Amino acid sequence: MRINGAFKWGITRKNWDLPAMQDRRPEKGAIVVLPGTGVNIRHNVILFPGGMLIKNVSGIDIKGYKMSDNVIVAESLIGNRAEKDKQYWAALMAFSGNFCAPDKEGSPGPEQYTAGPEGKVFPSIQALADSSDALSILHLTGLKRVLKPGELPALKTDEFLVANIFVFQSPPAGPRHLASQ
Repeated sequence: MRINGAFKWGITRKNWDLPAMQDRRPEKGAIVVLPGTGVNIRHNVILFPGGMLIKNVSGIDIKGYKMSDNVIVAESLIGNRAEKDKQYWAALMAFSGNFCAPDKEGSPGPEQYTAGPEGKVFPSIQALADSSDALSILHLTGLKRVLKPGELPALKTDEFLVANIFVFQSPPAGPRHLASQ
């Protein structure tokens, strides 16, 4: 497994050692709780073939994230870690309602821990691409079409291919004018 993570969770020791952080540095084993209602990561497509969803970069956990109603394709949740570690991260991240699939045959993929309650694990990317629920989220993020198995992509200049199956509309580049309110 690769050591890359789609999300690098935590704050490195180097940052906690900065002079401005000296009086804020948590004790070893402490959990930092995000203020207010935290951060809700919802209705996203997270396609990270060849890597794990989360890489923890410090020994200090941060609580207050919620990941729900996302489409997630990755090699694994947190690499080749013990079941108790996966359960811990699932609780810490409050995963729920996610649609998950492994990046390729033989990968564990994000697993049920990442799908969470009301979520679903698909055996392959193709199976996920056949789900109307997953497709509704994919379309929210610019999905133009799903290639059939063996189909060669004929991409327009404003399209890009992800995981050899999903064709997305490229987002507009350059300055944009905001709509008046």
